[in-house]
Amino acid sequence: MARAKNRPSLLSRLFRQAKPTPNMHQSYIVPQVQPIGRVSNQESLYIRFDHIEHLIFCREAYFQNPYARIYINRQVSMVVNDGLTLQFNPMWAYIDHSYSFAEQQAKQIEVQERWFLWASSHGASITNSMNFHLLQHELYKTLLRDGEFFVLLHRHYEDRYVNPLRLQVIHTDAVPYQSLGVLEEQASKRGHYIDFGIEYNAIGEAVAYYFISKDHTIRRVPTYASDGRRLVIHVKISDYMNTSRGASSLLNHLKTLAKIRDFEQNELSAMKMLSQIAIAVEPSSDADASELFDPEEMQQQANAVPQFEGLVIQNLRRGEKIVPFGSASNRPNSNLIAFIDGQVEAMMVSAGMPVSVAKLHMNKSYSASRAELSLFEDFRKQKIEEITSALHNIIFEQWLREEILYNDLVLVGYHDAKQRKYLMNISWHADPIPDLDPLKSAKSLGHLIDMGILTHEQATRLHNDGNWDDNVERLSREYQKMHDLKLMLHPQSKEEEQDQKDKEEEEDA
Repeated sequence: MARAKNRPSLLSRLFRQAKPTPNMHQSYIVPQVQPIGRVSNQESLYIRFDHIEHLIFCREAYFQNPYARIYINRQVSMVVNDGLTLQFNPMWAYIDHSYSFAEQQAKQIEVQERWFLWASSHGASITNSMNFHLLQHELYKTLLRDGEFFVLLHRHYEDRYVNPLRLQVIHTDAVPYQSLGVLEEQASKRGHYIDFGIEYNAIGEAVAYYFISKDHTIRRVPTYASDGRRLVIHVKISDYMNTSRGASSLLNHLKTLAKIRDFEQNELSAMKMLSQIAIAVEPSSDADASELFDPEEMQQQANAVPQFEGLVIQNLRRGEKIVPFGSASNRPNSNLIAFIDGQVEAMMVSAGMPVSVAKLHMNKSYSASRAELSLFEDFRKQKIEEITSALHNIIFEQWLREEILYNDLVLVGYHDAKQRKYLMNISWHADPIPDLDPLKSAKSLGHLIDMGILTHEQATRLHNDGNWDDNVERLSREYQKMHDLKLMLHPQSKEEEQDQKDKEEEEDA
């Protein structure tokens, strides 16, 4: 085989034929802030984001970036999961002194059971597609992803529904951001102003919302009906007080997500380039073997010069070998893993969430993992308080109104405006975080109770945010039923146990 003349080397040929690398830096653009908008009658300016742009970027990040999905979905799972549970605890001392403790407990249980029946029915949704438990999950995910959501409260007085109250979810796209023209002039005549699709009165209270219907007409819905019923609920996330619209929790992390994506794409491009360079020459292990092949020998031994389609390797030295290029390269780069872990950890911790919770991987000691979960529990309680005060409390109040007026629920003090507020002493509880060592935790609580450091009520609240009095009342009813049905044996004293043991030994003898 003849020696190739004036052939470029392998690497020079590859680099000459290489196509320009596409631009991978198409990051999630963070919208610029600008002073615009009015949020009060004093016409003060405030800093806002471009809502339409940031909404597009945050949704794109959620659906395309797995770390954005982890950031949101783990918060949803830990805060609301399959729905928060109602704890109805009226302040009976300020309502009616004639109720006995048993009657108070029975009324609380009745209200909670009625609520659970409605929350578990698909009639809670206007589309009959899901119950209120699942709806909470979707609403909280929408809140974190889009920054806000709207809920319309409908009433359908039909016997097939457990309660007339029905909920319709409206996404942020249905509330216009642009100027409403004539509608703004009409609001101005009423002494109000419209800011991003929401009408405010002189003191900055939202009195109406403007929604875009399917036929592209604008519909005005007041916040309250003339009889005091709530018609619209608006829940939002905002870094500034008094802003009209919400901002996604992903907004501050768009640059971080873009860096992670670009680093991964560049690393994949490098690995792809290595795979395109098929072979390389491995130098000889013998330092003296440096002379070239004899051209005449190469003429006689064609196998000394490997030939590939479209490629001839020349000037191969004695002892050199042809190996796949990149076989000894370290890919992916170890810095990639460290960089991603650092960025993800900062992102998760900014939301009060340990990385172990986000990744569902407890790779630390018992004490360290327990400390992480304890810190996250404080964050979770704060988030539960935020969402329940803005959504759950309002929905329960409207549900209770319909339950009393339509379903004939008897609740003393409700029709007295002064006493009604004492009925709204309610709390909401998520599923408790699974304990790393339930037996060890139970023993520690037992010791604290025995030493007088904690009461049973405080220990119950620490364990699952429950109510100790309510638990005791329910347990007493359960024990009584089990006793009546002969499903539970009476506990024996030590003397009875010893007598029973002696009797069994005598029988065996």
